[in-house]
Order: sequence, then structure tokens, then C-alpha cells
Amino acid sequence: MENDEPAADDPVEAVPAAAPERDAGHVERLGRLGQVQASIEQDAEEEEDQDSPASPDAAIQEGAGGMEEDGDDDNDDDTDTRSTNSSENGLDDSDADRLFDDYITAREQQQAAAEIYNTELPTEHAYLGKLERVEGVDYMEPGKIYRLPVCSHNSIVFPGEVVPMIINAATLNCTDPSDGVKFGLVFRNVISDKYVYGVTCQVFERGELNASSGSIVLKTIAQQRFRTVRHLAGRRADVLILPEIILPDPLISSCSNLMMRHAVSNSAESAQRFKSFLSRTVPWPKFVYDLYGTDEVLTKVDRYLALLKIENVPSDPVKLSFWLARNIPIDENDRKKIYEADAVISRMMIINKSLDQMCYF
Repeated sequence: MENDEPAADDPVEAVPAAAPERDAGHVERLGRLGQVQASIEQDAEEEEDQDSPASPDAAIQEGAGGMEEDGDDDNDDDTDTRSTNSSENGLDDSDADRLFDDYITAREQQQAAAEIYNTELPTEHAYLGKLERVEGVDYMEPGKIYRLPVCSHNSIVFPGEVVPMIINAATLNCTDPSDGVKFGLVFRNVISDKYVYGVTCQVFERGELNASSGSIVLKTIAQQRFRTVRHLAGRRADVLILPEIILPDPLISSCSNLMMRHAVSNSAESAQRFKSFLSRTVPWPKFVYDLYGTDEVLTKVDRYLALLKIENVPSDPVKLSFWLARNIPIDENDRKKIYEADAVISRMMIINKSLDQMCYF
């Protein structure tokens, strides 16, 4: 049977007699420690509330109140933010808009300069400087004799061509600055040994008179052909103004007045059909009349100009004949024949022959 009593060698734990009193004091101290701990935790929570952001609703309300109270401050903050972002890119909004506008303007100017070139610019003779425009006189009547001051020229000048000149003012009596002087250019031994041909020139722009040299800068335009009748002293001459003869179409001119209204048509195809119909009523075949017409040469001229991409040409037959004579490559002898010819059809036939010799058609 086991003995419930401890052995003599086993240590015996002694329990002090004042244990109940110590336990009561310990509990009291623990209670005070809990109050202090609760106070410390409350203080810590208050500090965290002060440091931590408010709730979303409170933040919205606070932000709304701040916007109402400090609206100007918010605008300044937004401006500062945009300025900061633009500063990071190196440009602000106004500089970016200005640079974009400058770029667009420069591109438009480059495209305009690349696409458009004024082919008439070389004939304006801008190197003469600033000139004043003056009024001229009317055309002279063909077939009549006029007395004009004349100057010699070493090459043929066709009507319609601009001729720049620097000349002594006393030679042409250019003392009146408002007068558009008319004079003649003569081509001695250039066209014919029998007659001396020339062209009238009208001053339409003039510069200032040089007092030291007595010279003046003129810009003139050639107008009408003439041949000299007699030469006078002091660079004067009596000249006969040559006519510009425009012959009607040989085939259409043979039809009656009742059918003439059908001859005028804006369509080239309709005009050709009408000529084919008329050819049945005349004694000669149609190709004979075509030899003395302008349709063939005008067709060749249109093809030649289209090849060179030239569009601005005169529509008047007289001006067109002179324009072709001075702008297409023609032999010098043919140029002289064109200048001597009074009829437009004669000039066009010479031009037609020259185009065939150049092997363009």
C-alpha cells in the first residue's frame, strides 16, 4: 500500500502566512497599471488621428469647404501644376501654339513657291529699278504716214515684245514726265535691201532723268510694223504704218448668207462637219481649201505648246502670229518673211512649214 505522505528527503514548499494580503495589493497595482495603459493607448490613438488622413467623406467635405473658401488658391495651384508640367517639356502652351503656327505658315510658303512659277517674270525687266507708269497714245491708223523719232536696232522686234531702253532724253524729247512718248525702232539692212522696216514703240514706264548724263530709263512695248518713206535730219523719219490683214476662211466665205449662221459654232467637231458639207458644193476638193486655212497650223501649234506645257497664249490671230514668231525656234530667214507679210494667213503658213521642218509632227 502506497504512502500518501512525502518522504523525509523531499523538499517541502513553505507558503508564507501573509499571502492573502500580498495578493490583494498586487491586484490593486495591476488595476492602476491598466488605467495608465488605457490612458497611454488613448493618447496614442489621438496622435494617430491627428497624423492620419480623414475618411473619404470627411475629406470630400473638407475639400469642398476649402474650394469655397480658397478658390483663388486652388486656381493658383492648378496654374503652378501646368507650369511645372510645361517646364518639364521645355515649352509652355503659348510657345507651342506659336511654333505650330510658324511651321504651318512656312510649309504653305514652301508649297506655293514650289508649285507656282511666274513664267512672265523675266519679261518684266525688274532690274531697271523703280519706274513710274505713264499714259500713252492710241494706235496709229494703218496705211497712213506719220513722222516719228527713230532709233536703230540690230535685230527684229515683233509687235507685243517689251523693249527696255536707256537713252538720251533729248533724242526722244522725253522732258515731260507725264507723256508716254511713241517712237520707232528701225532695222537697217536686216529684213530687206529695198525697204527699211521698223516697229513703233510706246513708252509705258519711265524712270527719273539723270541730270549728269541726261539719260533716262524707259520700258517700252512694240506695237505696229512700219516701213520708212523718207529719212529726215535729227533722227526723224516719215514712216508708213503697215496693215494687218485677216482673210476669212476660204471655204466658209463661199457659202451664202443664209448658211453663214451655221458656220459659227463653239464646237470644233460641228465646224468640221459643216465644212465637209460645204465641200460638196464648191468646185475644188476640201484639202485644197485646207491649204489656205488656219485649222491645220493651229492644231500643230496646240500640240507643240502642250508638249512644252504652255497655256497662256493670245487668242487674237494677229497677236498669236507674232507671239509664235518670237517664241518658237524659227529660221532667221523665215522670221524676216513673217515680218514682211501683211496677211496673218501668210505668217501662219510660214510657221506651219517651220514646224514640219523641226520634225515635231
